Amino acid sequence: MDTYPLPDLVTIAPAVARHLGAGWSAQPHQDSDWSKTAFLVHRDGRRVRVSVDPYASGPIRQQLTVRGSEPEPAPEGATRELDGISFGLIRCAGTKSPERVAKEIARRLLPKMAAAYETWHAKVEQLREQETLRWTVAERLAAVPGMSQPARPTHRVSALTPWSLHWRGPDRGGYSTTPRASVSVDAGRHGEHVELTLSGLNAEEAQRVLCSLVAPGGRPALAPGR
Repeated sequence: MDTYPLPDLVTIAPAVARHLGAGWSAQPHQDSDWSKTAFLVHRDGRRVRVSVDPYASGPIRQQLTVRGSEPEPAPEGATRELDGISFGLIRCAGTKSPERVAKEIARRLLPKMAAAYETWHAKVEQLREQETLRWTVAERLAAVPGMSQPARPTHRVSALTPWSLHWRGPDRGGYSTTPRASVSVDAGRHGEHVELTLSGLNAEEAQRVLCSLVAPGGRPALAPGR
């Protein structure tokens, strides 16, 4: 018999959940079992992961590792933007009573989780607003006659991938003389930004494009030859 048996999460986790108060329940990890990992879940979305290390030796085997988890799956592709948010981590003795463990979690972990959740939700909301802006701008540009519908590359689609559109004008006898436009629509903290690549323009078309950038809404005359 091991001198330092692993804490029995099958009985500890539900008991800790009860001592945490109304709204808390215990669930096994979807890829593990009660003996290694359990989640304490609140009906408001908070999730606390409780685990033991079966490979540890000595007194450490009886230690509970308790860490906060993100409240819901992050938007696809948003891992990098949400990196760095710590939901808190504490360790406590699994030999303590479930009531003592619950008090440790409430005192040392839940306040850190509350601050982290606020930051996480704010960032997720910001990412969703940016995606709404991307799509709004892409739809607006897709209304230009001849423009393709917005699309994303199939090999790296996520909620953060820019929308791409393409336009091709009438054939003027060759690739280099046929007007084309490639558009990439993205958004960030400072609003939308659009990359526009043009090719195959003649001098008059290029002048019109440049004039619209210099004086939006107007077409100031350029001196001949310039």
